[in-house]
Amino acid sequence: MSKIYNHKINIISAIIAICWGVSFIALTPSVQAKDSEAVKIAKQKIEELRKTRAEKKNKKEKEILEKRQSQGLLTDEQINLLKIYEIDPANKPRVQIPQAVIDKFLMDYHDDPDVPKTRRQKQIFKKWKNYRKLDLLFELKARELYNQVTVESMPQTVKTFRNNVYYNYVISYCAATGCHGEKSDSDYKLITHNTKSLPSLYTNFYLLNTYNQSGYEMVDRQKIDLSLLLQYGLKRELAENPHPKTKKWRSRFNNTKNKLYLEIRDWLESLPTNKIKYPFTLKATIKEITPSKKTTKRSGINNRRKREPTK
Repeated sequence: MSKIYNHKINIISAIIAICWGVSFIALTPSVQAKDSEAVKIAKQKIEELRKTRAEKKNKKEKEILEKRQSQGLLTDEQINLLKIYEIDPANKPRVQIPQAVIDKFLMDYHDDPDVPKTRRQKQIFKKWKNYRKLDLLFELKARELYNQVTVESMPQTVKTFRNNVYYNYVISYCAATGCHGEKSDSDYKLITHNTKSLPSLYTNFYLLNTYNQSGYEMVDRQKIDLSLLLQYGLKRELAENPHPKTKKWRSRFNNTKNKLYLEIRDWLESLPTNKIKYPFTLKATIKEITPSKKTTKRSGINNRRKREPTK
């Protein structure tokens, strides 16, 4: 009797299982359809969110750019390029070079004898510190790739300028009210608002390094003592090219032994001897940089002061 009962139970369980399976199979397409629709809606919302964030970011960047340009300041892109042209790989700066840039460099400059050729050589090269890779880009003058490199460190030339020259002389003397400040009557104006900000620092650095008056440069990297940065601070009788006569001008240095004068001169002495031509202007976008002609004759990298320009 118990066997017959158990047999019936088994049959009923089997029937229930079969029915449940059929029901599950019947329900599965509708469940999957609902899940698929939910996933589709979620993906759309995520894409809309990304688009909104991208639009806000672009709008903010545009506002910053317009504000910078209205204030006569360099953009972030221009500041980064200025860093590229001022940086010295020997100081082991922090730089970021995308892998795509490295791959393009290896392909475009494959024929140069110093560029890795074999798979093993390329693997070793890719493990180099980024500042070493950047130095090779400089040596080969791969200028078309410079704007794709990000410099995170402040170049030593700018750092020394900030610490020894910028506040002590440029801001407090050259850019003083009535001289070359933003509200002065002078044609040559320096940035005087928010002077502690990096955009102001780099913009004033750029303005000084690109100023030329009748063949005399504000920052002369070859004829240091003739730099207008020094000449315009000297007494008229001591200067070879004295500051133009104005009512508000006063000399800053009574002689060339002045401590600040010597600090400024030391900074000028520390600069590379080549005159740097930045590939942009203050109120313009970055110029298109074309690849330079490749050459196998390059200078050494040990003496920064005496080396020929490689950038």
